[in-house]
Amino acid sequence: MRDMGVRIKVASNKLLFLVRIFGLIQLVIGLIALYYGPLEIYCFYLFSKGGSLYYEEFGVGSFMFAFLVVQNLAYYLLAFSLIPMGIGTLRLREWGRQVSMVFLFVWIILGISIFIGFVFALPRFLEDTNAPAVGAIAFIIVLFGIIAPYVLIRFYKARSIRDLFRKEEAGQALSKIPSTILLVTMLNILFIILLHISIFFKGIFPVFGEFRFHREGVPLISGAIFCLSIIAYLYYRKHIWALRGLVAYYSLMLVSVVMTFGKYSISDIIRLLDYPQYEYDNVISVFSVFENFNLTLFLASVIIITIWAILSSRKELH
Repeated sequence: MRDMGVRIKVASNKLLFLVRIFGLIQLVIGLIALYYGPLEIYCFYLFSKGGSLYYEEFGVGSFMFAFLVVQNLAYYLLAFSLIPMGIGTLRLREWGRQVSMVFLFVWIILGISIFIGFVFALPRFLEDTNAPAVGAIAFIIVLFGIIAPYVLIRFYKARSIRDLFRKEEAGQALSKIPSTILLVTMLNILFIILLHISIFFKGIFPVFGEFRFHREGVPLISGAIFCLSIIAYLYYRKHIWALRGLVAYYSLMLVSVVMTFGKYSISDIIRLLDYPQYEYDNVISVFSVFENFNLTLFLASVIIITIWAILSSRKELH
């Protein structure tokens, strides 16, 4: 009996060490992102007049300006997501485990959607890229986009791991929120951010078969953000009718995305955005390998999985 107790304690210590390693990784990545965020902001000066990378067409509405906005936003999102998660995991707080799992679910949703968009574009990828390179890309997407988050989710859900985390009064409110509601809330926030980002891409917005830009597109984007923000907040407050509102919202978005993006390839959309020739030759050409990607199926997959997550949370609302 004594030997068994020692073995259990050793196993528990190993699991505790592993959990804290994960927490440390989260914290380090978050801190690195926090460090690079302000540094990347300086890139706007480099591309502006007088900077070493300046070109005349750079500014709001150019591809490089939008790319820098997305890149900087990604750094801050990683920082303000992973730093709290890392601290919560290192301190073995239940809310840290719960939020980490939600983050992993979002990760796997994006991984599955990217894989679907890639698989259905394989014939076009094989035309421009050799088969071993395409196979390597597929392997990386599956390994890091699907398998890795799935293994980590199973790890965090294991009872032996759950027992290591403790609930406390300070984080009890967050710990009581069902994981499905947290997941949908995080997806809602990501969609709201995506809608904001589209403003920097000349206000592009899909409207049931055609794109709207600039003054025609931005009011529609603003309306979409306004509606989703209100419905998402009421859903977070567990109003059952807000769930129906979210399903209706994302169903309309799904139809609009499929009808519109399904008519155009990524290269067609880039042409519609009418970027300066300099950017086509020196900036956009660098990303030409991604032009074969099936953007329609990627966006549709994310929206469909989001609708499924919303419907799955129905039992948590009252």
